[in-house]
Amino acid sequence: MNFLQLGGRCRFGLKWAAIGALGLIASESLAGVVVGGNNNVGSLNPGNGYTFTENDPTAWGNVDIAFVGYNNATGTATLTIDGGTDFLSTPGSLTIGENAGVTGEATITGSGTSYQSFNQAVNVGGYLSTGTGTLNVADSAYVYATTLTVGPTGVGTANVSGGAELRGNEVFINLEAGSQGSVFVSGAGSQFGGGTVKVGTQDTGSALVRVTDGALFAVSNLTIDEGMNNNSFVDVDLSSGATFALSGAYGDLTAFLGAISGTDAVRYWDGGSWADITGGTSGVDYGLAAGSGDLSGYTVLAAAGASESVPEPGTLALFALAGIGLARRRRFVADVSGRSAA
Repeated sequence: MNFLQLGGRCRFGLKWAAIGALGLIASESLAGVVVGGNNNVGSLNPGNGYTFTENDPTAWGNVDIAFVGYNNATGTATLTIDGGTDFLSTPGSLTIGENAGVTGEATITGSGTSYQSFNQAVNVGGYLSTGTGTLNVADSAYVYATTLTVGPTGVGTANVSGGAELRGNEVFINLEAGSQGSVFVSGAGSQFGGGTVKVGTQDTGSALVRVTDGALFAVSNLTIDEGMNNNSFVDVDLSSGATFALSGAYGDLTAFLGAISGTDAVRYWDGGSWADITGGTSGVDYGLAAGSGDLSGYTVLAAAGASESVPEPGTLALFALAGIGLARRRRFVADVSGRSAA
């Protein structure tokens, strides 16, 4: 197993590469990347003489394991992918903030920029240890992982904004006991979701998904607070235009929540605090309607009487299939008010 490491000595293989003012000096067989380790911070970004570009995505698609913030790194190790890069990592996993006391931050940003990891994982905040990790997906960028875990063993945070998308076939927010995972999705066109999503899997630690300002949370199968300890929530600010789409046809809130495993702890902003959705009033605080177009087969929880422009959830199912190529995204108007879509 070979590693590329910036900000420290390569410990795990014989072949390695370095990043400096001249850019990337690649090894014969690049099988891993470490950004920040062994008492150095380290960073990969355009300001340090290296950038991922549309014409030069580099051979990182063959990595086995990549770390941003590893071993004894101090400070914050950073990775930035931008410039319209389509970055495909077929066999490789990415861990952001691995070891205890280590902080890693990865930012994928810009229209046309994407990071996709098929048949592998993206871990934010530890994996075998208890590091701290942050994943920022911004400004129309796109990130997909077969398995996405925010807070596997440490503290993980994912921020999705500016019309960006973060998706996974399997998604875990808080995985091991004591870990903490949070996902914040904000802004019109911003999306988070997956095929199977678990928000809180343990009776210790915590998990949160918070959707605001016109963003969308779309999921096929959802569990909230699997440990049944009242420490995990899905917050949807319906008053700000945020929406929550759940696969299936449900005629009322009871049926909608009944399709969610665990504690079904969905909250809405009541103007002063986050309140349990069951305390709201249908037609006043929220509305439920069957989705149309590519949201056909989903039920959408939104503000009463709202009609929102939301992204295509159909690609969530497409990405569950191994080995398919890059799927381009489309947008459509979904009817979440019972009226015909414009």
